[in-house]
Amino acid sequence: MKQSIFVSMLLWLSMSTNGIGQANLPKRMTITLNTHTHSIYINGQTILQPFDLKQINQILGKPSRTETHTRKVRFERRGYRSIPPTSEMVDMTEYYYIYDQWGLMFVKSNSLVKAKPLKLIVFFHNPRIFTNTRAFKYHPQVAFTGTFTLNTQVLSPSQKAVPEGVNEQSQGFTQWGILWGATSIGTVIDRLYSAKASPHLMIYLDAGKTQRISYIKVISKSR
Repeated sequence: MKQSIFVSMLLWLSMSTNGIGQANLPKRMTITLNTHTHSIYINGQTILQPFDLKQINQILGKPSRTETHTRKVRFERRGYRSIPPTSEMVDMTEYYYIYDQWGLMFVKSNSLVKAKPLKLIVFFHNPRIFTNTRAFKYHPQVAFTGTFTLNTQVLSPSQKAVPEGVNEQSQGFTQWGILWGATSIGTVIDRLYSAKASPHLMIYLDAGKTQRISYIKVISKSR
């Protein structure tokens, strides 16, 4: 009898990490962004901005993995009066909080001169073929299969994200109720970025021919 009680307690403790039982988590993830109200919801719960890892853990449980990666980046400082400009390489450490089962992760980076807040990265099932941007050192083991809603419109990973008639020379275009700009490699659009929206969004496309969503970066800031 005592052994049964002990085993039950262990099971309860393992399911109650951070005050949330994994069995109570929905089987399908929902992410909802409203740039008109500057709101972010995950599984129906309002997310603090900027992202707070403690709150994320309370909602999603602990990450499947936590990884770090240090790389060299160039830091440049403008000169001022008698002080000449400087340019040097510094170490930047990236921290990855990966939710393998959901197809998403949170990333932040710190260096001696600059710290960047958490960003949410959502990976769809379209691998990024473009190689002009630096790939993440780590990523979830599976793709996001939940529902990503942007201003009441559900994003489709199987459809082209760039509207017809939009090309690298377009000055801006509206999609999903947001004004977008685009970056390109050669004459091919590879990334979309929200011009004025909050939270700020970057949509990385998979390839030039398909232009489907490969992954989305969500950058929340204090208002």
